[in-house]
Amino acid sequence: MAVTKLQPVISIIIPVYKVERFLERCLDSVLAQTYNDFEIICINDGSPDNCDMILSEYEKNDNRIKVINQINQGPSVARNTGLRLARGDYVYFIDPDDAIQPQTLEIAHFLAKKNQADLVVWQRVYSNGLGKPDRVYNVEKIDAMIIDDPFYHKNKRHKKIGSVVWNKLYTKELLKDIFFIPGIHYEDIPFSFAVIAKRPKTVIIPIPLYLYTKFEESITQQKPTVRIINDYHVVINAIYETYKKNLGIKELKHIKNNLMRSLLSYQFKKCKQADQDQRVVMLQAFAEELRDLDAKGLLTWRGHRIYLYIAYKKLMKTAWLQ
Repeated sequence: MAVTKLQPVISIIIPVYKVERFLERCLDSVLAQTYNDFEIICINDGSPDNCDMILSEYEKNDNRIKVINQINQGPSVARNTGLRLARGDYVYFIDPDDAIQPQTLEIAHFLAKKNQADLVVWQRVYSNGLGKPDRVYNVEKIDAMIIDDPFYHKNKRHKKIGSVVWNKLYTKELLKDIFFIPGIHYEDIPFSFAVIAKRPKTVIIPIPLYLYTKFEESITQQKPTVRIINDYHVVINAIYETYKKNLGIKELKHIKNNLMRSLLSYQFKKCKQADQDQRVVMLQAFAEELRDLDAKGLLTWRGHRIYLYIAYKKLMKTAWLQ
């Protein structure tokens, strides 16, 4: 049984809900880390399956694990609970249906300390949720990229930052005053944007240390509904508020010309994939969002494929959507 330190170096936060078939793999991958100076904060978000029993058993066997049980409020609230309880100098989020390679924390912590970085990012590979993480790397030979301003970083293969939180190690100081928006999907996006807006010194690791599990119940695999549009509208408004508070005209231009393209094209794609009845409601909501973004100065032709921009403008002006 591991002994809990008063001040662990890394706080690992795991929101848990309806993942009993993957949970043990996730926890085992964390406990198998070659760097072990950490605490694990598991928030059982009212999971209706056997996750509570699995968590209880692991908590009994390892003093580094702390389980918090709360009524179901979604991953944002669960992660926020973990953030409030975190005691480490660094924070790491992992989703309970995924896993990490055995040296993930060793590599990330080593590069964070070596480069005095506030943010360390690594890559992911898709998984079926069954394979055991077993890759071994020579830490000293990893060709990491060091950047002083991740805001303008252009994602490249094997050197992506992305908007997810599960492929990043943060200093706890960097996350001061940053929390997840409750009650929405895609909560990673505004959280990550708020982090990047602080311009942290960042290390990008070009190897896939994270095993991302794709399965039918995951949010990204669900049928399109109007909630996608409504949640993305909240996400973009949160980014806009961050811009107004912390950034300037140059940054707004970058957001309009780069970030908006992917956020809007994804929603439009989901609208077209929806069933007929749902598609009408989604297009109505999307048109409302487009008009709001246009009023805020976030919708311009630059940065979009021209045929999509024309489609957005047409959708905004369609009489039956008013």
